[in-house]
Amino acid sequence: MNTIDVLRCTIELTSPMIIGTGRGDSIQDSLFVTDANGLPVIPGTSLAGVLRSRWMETGSHLESEATLFGSAGGEDSAASRVEVSFGHIHDSNDQPVPYAASSSRLEDPLLTASGVLLSREHVRLGIRGSQQRGGLFEDSVVAAGHRFSFEISVRNSAPEVSQHILAMVADSATRIGAKTRGGMGSFQCVGSTHGRFDLSDPNDLNRYVSLPADLCQPVPDGVLSDIQPSVVSAGTRQCIELHLHPESGWLFGGGASHPMYEREVEERDGIRSKSPDMSPFTEPRVVWKDGKGQLDASAPDVVIPASGIKGALRHRCAFYAHADAGQFADEIDAVDRLEEPEAVGRLFGCIPHPGEDAAAKPGQVFIEEARFSAQQMATKWIDHVSLDRFSGAPLDGRLFNEMAVFEDPGWILRIHVNTADLQSSDLHILRRALEDLASGDLSVGAGSGRGHGSFSGKVDWPSADEDWGKVVEVSSEEGSR
Repeated sequence: MNTIDVLRCTIELTSPMIIGTGRGDSIQDSLFVTDANGLPVIPGTSLAGVLRSRWMETGSHLESEATLFGSAGGEDSAASRVEVSFGHIHDSNDQPVPYAASSSRLEDPLLTASGVLLSREHVRLGIRGSQQRGGLFEDSVVAAGHRFSFEISVRNSAPEVSQHILAMVADSATRIGAKTRGGMGSFQCVGSTHGRFDLSDPNDLNRYVSLPADLCQPVPDGVLSDIQPSVVSAGTRQCIELHLHPESGWLFGGGASHPMYEREVEERDGIRSKSPDMSPFTEPRVVWKDGKGQLDASAPDVVIPASGIKGALRHRCAFYAHADAGQFADEIDAVDRLEEPEAVGRLFGCIPHPGEDAAAKPGQVFIEEARFSAQQMATKWIDHVSLDRFSGAPLDGRLFNEMAVFEDPGWILRIHVNTADLQSSDLHILRRALEDLASGDLSVGAGSGRGHGSFSGKVDWPSADEDWGKVVEVSSEEGSR
């Protein structure tokens, strides 16, 4: 067999993506990897690693992972038969940008916007559910909506192998980059072409030679043809859907307020515009229309970051794991001495303490972000005043306000769980935490101590697994304990 399958894919980010350089600068803790043009790029190693990992989950029935993606060490060492190119970002005309782009090409408005990376701020939560000291950090991310193109070549394999690789690329459970458990790196495949070449056939060989190696060059007619991806079997990765509706205001804070939240206030010297001190987190995204892409920062999406959901779920799962083990705070002389349960580490990942003889483990719970248009929801200003802790009187100059969302169209929180390395007890505590979220017993976001962040709805469990196989409908009255 002397064949080669060529796949060319174009993906569109549905959430921001993080591929770090491993270092930061004086402004950001983590920098995104860029090409010679200074533009964001997806390294081929990142794509190859994702494909290899997903193949181990879904494609081993077709061919072993070691024979397809190569192996090192021993007499059976072999190179990978799968070759992956770098992912090139697209300009506003929906064309991938070459490595050595001209200065005029780099003046494209969408490329100019992509060079100014967005920041995502995070804070670590301690065992008490509050932020850890020194736990504030941020990542540089590429905005949702950006498009990238890359090529995958598969040598000497059956046609089903390349078809399955394309299906893995198009699968909604596939992620690229870092923080994929916290909602980053999700995408959709918006275009794919394929060509299979038998290099022992002179006609196929000529077709293959005519295929330009540069992804930014046009492909001659008849070399590649459009192909629709097939559907990948879920395998051990199950999807849980929570259909949620707000019972009170919710607020996932975004730091500095966006100008669209300003309102006019009357002061001694007249009327001026004022932004709320706390407002929902917003983030711009690239919008494609009629083959043109635009990043409009004046009308950003309102975002429910998956990291804001993940932290609350992890803490609630730890609570149930401790309760099942009979470990209660009033029976321990110092709460900080509680070790994180192993079940939580299996579900959400763990990093060993310095000096421990243990390996870090990635989490098996992947949470998707939710994004809304600001016109889809109703917000309300809420005024507050800080009180003197001694007298109970209001403090001068301590009036502040927040803008919370009180009406939205409802949203679906999708959570993918890889059950391969999980125990039934792990799924049990995760189930209880998700039921708490859907019953209003687990509040998420800012202001949970003053009534924000409670939701009600239902949880759709995957029917393929008997342990998940039912629909649980709950409300705040039924779920109150």
